This record gives sequence, structure tokens and C-alpha cells, in this order.
Amino acid sequence: MFEFISSSIGILSALISLLVGILTVIIIFRKKQLHVPELIFSLGPLPEEARKSKRDFKKSELLSLIYSFQDDHYGDVVIMVPYTFENKGRDPVKNVRLQLEYDSSNLIDNRTIKYLYDNSLPTLQKVDEHKKIALVAVPNKLDQDIDKVLECRKTQVIGSKAIVSYEIPLIRPGEKLILPDSLILRNNVLLSTTDLGFGERGFEHILKNISSIEQIRDFFISNAWVYAENYPSINKKFKIFSVKTSKRSLVEKILEQISKALWFGRFPRKGIYFVPYLPSWFLKKRTTGRRFGEKLYKYEFVMIVIPAFAKINTKNGSKYLFENIADSAVEFAVIYSPNCNYYDLPEWVSNYENLIRWLGTSSKPVIKYT
Repeated sequence: MFEFISSSIGILSALISLLVGILTVIIIFRKKQLHVPELIFSLGPLPEEARKSKRDFKKSELLSLIYSFQDDHYGDVVIMVPYTFENKGRDPVKNVRLQLEYDSSNLIDNRTIKYLYDNSLPTLQKVDEHKKIALVAVPNKLDQDIDKVLECRKTQVIGSKAIVSYEIPLIRPGEKLILPDSLILRNNVLLSTTDLGFGERGFEHILKNISSIEQIRDFFISNAWVYAENYPSINKKFKIFSVKTSKRSLVEKILEQISKALWFGRFPRKGIYFVPYLPSWFLKKRTTGRRFGEKLYKYEFVMIVIPAFAKINTKNGSKYLFENIADSAVEFAVIYSPNCNYYDLPEWVSNYENLIRWLGTSSKPVIKYT
């Protein structure tokens, strides 16, 4: 009897020690999790009101940028693509590096940027200190030295790929930084991403569909990477367009055409589709491959910029239209896209029916909605 009680007490003590150990690990882990940085990287910025406008938009990202203006034929057009960093955690994010990869034809060198800034005299809106929003790499001639800003911008060309990088030493908790990168438009429409090091043959079918849209003047992709000392790397791809109109009604039609191009020419019909059962937690955790979630579609935000330009003549006779971001008008819209990583579509996905197969469902709804 005594031996039985002793062995029971020993087992109970071991179980208690095990539970205490598990609880200690959980507490340490939770405390660590509460204090890690939470870095949000996006195109933008995107107003929160846009996400709140519809329930389906809550988790939508801003992944496309459209510059809408009539052809002036004055000279080369230089735009600014804004990238946003926000630290929503409790700890600072250290030694942040933004690396942008896009076609080298769109690259503009630092010397030309400095000349354009010096001759356009941009008037920038003051920083709202209460919201902790800072403009970095956008020199205000009263507050910042353009030379110091351009020291942070490094460029490199490998083949037909341009690599532009910016170094940000620290992003403090609650801080939001907006970093616009200057690009030059070349009236080119991207037809392949092979030289940029991403994308499969199926996506080239989509590029062909987009290239057939008559009103698109420029289209390329900025493949953005973010690295930090104390945060996992982030990779996002942003579609950048310029279109040959400034009329909102025509821009909306172009957006619909772009959206249809992602679906190979037509949208899924309204209805209930047969989908082989897969647990929702599994679908949500997938980051590559086929469908990301239970839905066949997702919404992507688009920033529509109606740019204000300064006309600049250089000493060697070159002419530029240089965007003044302080005076440019901005609106937001959405496009309807397949709920998958369409950059990685295999070659056989070349039409609507094969895309639906890739998404793992039937090509026609079981129950149609009218």
C-alpha cells in the first residue's frame, strides 16, 4: 500500500512538473510574441475607409497602380511609386532594406532625379507629427537635402533587370513611412517576366491578354523585397500601369478589361460551384500553388493617380514631365481577380476552363444565380 501511494505521488509530481514546464514555455512564448515588431509593407498608402466600404474588402491589398493622363508628347514621363511601411508592433524594426526589381528600361539614375527635383521645386505637404507619418526619400527643399536622400538609393543593372535598394536604419513602434521611388515610363507593355526571375508560362498568357488592351500605354511589375534584422523577409509584386485617358468612366472600363484579362476573358458565372472538400485552415495557410481560400475570387485595390506634372528642359535638350506628388489627385477602385498566385500558373493554364480547373472546382456552377 505504501509503495503504491509513493509511486502515485511520484507520477503526480512528474505530471505537475511537466505542466509547469509547459505553462512556463507558453508564457515566455506569448510575452515574446507580444513584443515582436509587426511590419506592414504595401503600396500606398490605402485609407482605412476604403477597406471599410465593403465587407469583402476587409483583407484586400493594394496591388496595382494606374497613372491616368492624356498624351502630352512633351517628353519622357517620370512618376513616383509610393511604398508604405508601418510598424504596428511594440518593438522597433531594425536595419530595413527595400529592394525593388523591375525592367531596366524604367530605371532613372540619381543624377537625373536630382536635376529634376532642383528644377521642379516641388511643394510637399508637411508631416503630421501626431499621426507619426514621415516622408522619407521625398526631399522637401526646406527641410531635407536631396543629396543625403539619394545616398540611400542604390541602383544596379543585371541584364535587363534593374535593382533599386533603399536602406532604412529604424522603423519605430507606431511609425509609418512613405517612400516613393522615381521611375521613367517608356511606352512599353511587359510580355514576359523570365528576365526578372519570377513567373511561369501560364502568367505569360495573362500578360498577352493585358497587352491587347488598347488604352494601356505602359505596364510593368515591381517585384519588391523587404529585409530586416529582426523581421522575416517580405515579397510582394505590384502591377503598374499608365493609360491614355484621364476620364474616370474610361478608366473604369480599362479596369474591367484588366480584371477580365486575369480570368482569360470572362468572369465566373454567379452560382454555387462544386469544390472538393479541403479544410479551411489548410486553404488559408497556403502561400503558393492553387486557391488561397474557400472563395474562387478575391478583390484587389487599385490606386488611380491623375498626376500633376512639371515641364522641365535639361541643358542637353532632353525634355521631361516630372510628377509633383503634392498636387496629384488620387482615387481608389477594385479589380476582381482569381484567388490564387496567378504569377505561378503553369503553361497549360491558358484559358478560362483550365484556370477554373487550377482553382480546384467545376467550370460551371451547380446552381446558377440570375
